[in-house]
Amino acid sequence: MTASRSQIIQQAVSPRSVQQQDAAAKLIPQQASAPKVTPQLQQQQQPAITAVSMRGVTQPVVVPPNITPCIPIINTNTALISNAAAATQDCVHNPENSQKEERKSLQRVRQRTITVQSQVSLDITAAYNEVKQMNSDDPATELVRRVQAIVATREKEWTAKNEKLTQLLTYEQKRNEPLEQKAAERLLAMAEYEKLVQEFVEELKKKNSDGGPKSVGRPGPERNLSPDDVTQLIKERDQLAEEVNSLETSYSELFRRYEKLRQTSVEIKRNEESVKNSSEEMARRYSVLAEKFEMLRRNAEEQLDLANNEIDRLIKQHEADTLGLRLKVKHQESKINSLTVSLEARQKELESMTAIFEEVITKAEANDAAVDA
Repeated sequence: MTASRSQIIQQAVSPRSVQQQDAAAKLIPQQASAPKVTPQLQQQQQPAITAVSMRGVTQPVVVPPNITPCIPIINTNTALISNAAAATQDCVHNPENSQKEERKSLQRVRQRTITVQSQVSLDITAAYNEVKQMNSDDPATELVRRVQAIVATREKEWTAKNEKLTQLLTYEQKRNEPLEQKAAERLLAMAEYEKLVQEFVEELKKKNSDGGPKSVGRPGPERNLSPDDVTQLIKERDQLAEEVNSLETSYSELFRRYEKLRQTSVEIKRNEESVKNSSEEMARRYSVLAEKFEMLRRNAEEQLDLANNEIDRLIKQHEADTLGLRLKVKHQESKINSLTVSLEARQKELESMTAIFEEVITKAEANDAAVDA
């Protein structure tokens, strides 16, 4: 019974797992010194996906870039333990494969990206159509006023969203710090515990091979461990491994939430840039329209000045022509009056001459009658 348990312990703790423990012990201080995940680092690195065996079930766990899953999780199932150790050993010795996996995950994430039309551009287009249909004296000013109102409203909304996201990110980071610290402490404890168990197993192997009393331990007072104690130690080690597993799962969940918030922030910044570009385009178009309007206004003023000058010239010419005609009319009227007066005088003279002729004729007829008698 004792030999079988020692063989199980020997299979569970292999030289490969010892190397992985040393590598994990080297990586743990780095993780403890940098528990925060900054947005710049997040943009450069993506979470890798690994498989961790827990209680005989392989579960995918998303591990952040700052924590490399190189600590083997040892369970009573020796086949799963060896597979996990081989996977972690490949992760330690083949960093290029992990980088390729990260690139593939990046490509998969980018393929799932969906481009949607900005609401701001739709609002600006609607405002432009409304102003176009309006009968306004200055449509360009009205359009600029509406666009500025839309941009100001969107900027307020984006500022509020950014502040809310910043507060949420700060809260998540503060909430994440103790978990990261606790996970680092547990990883350190696990590394020390694995090292201690390895020493115990080596001492047991030596004692079993020598046939002497089964005393194991570090330099100091001699300690005797029974197979039950070794089994209890293995159970405690498995319990610690499960706790570390749960901590990594919690950290992965927090990291996923952080990634989601970061993507939302990036989308908001992208929308803000598109709105700024739209605003700049509208400002450029407004300047072009303003220049055209100014040119048309100057041309219209010139045409109006020419028309006014022509109208003044025609009015003056008409007045001059009318004055000449009036003078001619007055001259003709005076001539007609003089002719009328002379005609009346001639008529009076003719009447007097007619009367004289009649009187002479009458006298002549009377004389002729007297002569005949």
